Amino acid sequence: MEEAKVNGRQLGILWKAPYCIDITDVVKVGTNTIEIKVVNLWVGRLIGDEQLPDLSERDTTDHNGSLLSWSKWITEGKSNPTDRYTFTTWKLWKKDSPLVESGLLGP
Repeated sequence: MEEAKVNGRQLGILWKAPYCIDITDVVKVGTNTIEIKVVNLWVGRLIGDEQLPDLSERDTTDHNGSLLSWSKWITEGKSNPTDRYTFTTWKLWKKDSPLVESGLLGP
């Protein structure tokens, strides 16, 4: 997904093919300012967070690392004391899972 601006004018958010936007009405002769914000897939954030400590008790006998009990920080309504951005009850990805092409590198 990406958000596009040309010369300070918001042109929209592109989240599906063909990922093209018409800039005819905002581009000018000479210097133009083009701003593109790119968001990668959520799976990348999940794999990234797997590099950090997990304070949850997990089932290590299954392949999903399912949650055995809620962490104290969750039941007390506190923030995660690690630098993780995400929390899942199942481990769908591991820290060595391959990243999925996305953002400026994706198809």
